Amino acid sequence: MLAAILVLLFVVGADPAGLVPTASVGASGVTYRYYMDVVSPRKTLCLGEKVGYEVVVFRTSDTGEADAFRVTSVKVEAYADDPSIGKFTRAKGGSAFDYTALTVDTPTTFGAEFTFAAGKKIGSTTLQFQGLIPGISPLSRGYVSFAVPIRVIPCKYKVSTIVRFPLYSGFNSDIVEPPIVAKMKSTLLTSDAYGDFTGTGKLHWIATSFRSGCLASQKFTGDTNVALSGMIFDGHLQLRMIYEPGNGALTINCGPAGQTSIPRDPVQLDQLDVEMPMSGGSLMHTQAHTQGSLPGKVRVSAILVTS
Repeated sequence: MLAAILVLLFVVGADPAGLVPTASVGASGVTYRYYMDVVSPRKTLCLGEKVGYEVVVFRTSDTGEADAFRVTSVKVEAYADDPSIGKFTRAKGGSAFDYTALTVDTPTTFGAEFTFAAGKKIGSTTLQFQGLIPGISPLSRGYVSFAVPIRVIPCKYKVSTIVRFPLYSGFNSDIVEPPIVAKMKSTLLTSDAYGDFTGTGKLHWIATSFRSGCLASQKFTGDTNVALSGMIFDGHLQLRMIYEPGNGALTINCGPAGQTSIPRDPVQLDQLDVEMPMSGGSLMHTQAHTQGSLPGKVRVSAILVTS
């Protein structure tokens, strides 16, 4: 197998940077150098994501060639140091572990194309690409390689919350602070290529009522938006939620004495910042709002999506 041969070649003198000089070619006295490159490799992958890697081999010379020449018919092998993080599943024209680049007339199509599939395990590994230049002796001078360190991170969560504010125990007609309940249904939080999470949720304000001499009912006019953002830091998921205010009115019914509707200022929940395990979970956190004198409680739940 090529991998076993390449290990031996690496030991006997392959350049770890992947740039290996060959012997002089023919009577011209020109020394050629070969090196491998992976075109714009992705280094941060999502759980379960499939990513393509294009491998090319270049030749330069000591004569000052203006541009490197792409070499064809190079046998290329690819593997992950830690296969539990993911594996190569496909290569253009052959298997992921034994692929000969096609010889074609258009230079931009020279190369081997591999597909790496990240698994469902969070972690890091290095993708190894190795090749031998045909017709070069000794073989150790024809060895080229390229290493791509990658990390596999969670890229999707389903986040939900429920916030509750208790009835203000000192209720009177001048201080109206009824209980408040609001729920955000399961909202998808997704990451970009840089590991930054974003999402937009809907907060549903729930009508509540209480009695303190008179029956008071709190109603809201509709759902409001929640802007979610986050990042993975030091092995944890850091979440931030910024809320649009909720609008509504309070109706007080004192029976024969009549009914009164009291417009309320918008209820603005404070920005919420929480930190959770990267694997997800549920926690309770203190919540407050601009119209309240007592803090409430919010339960935040995050479910890791692995596909």
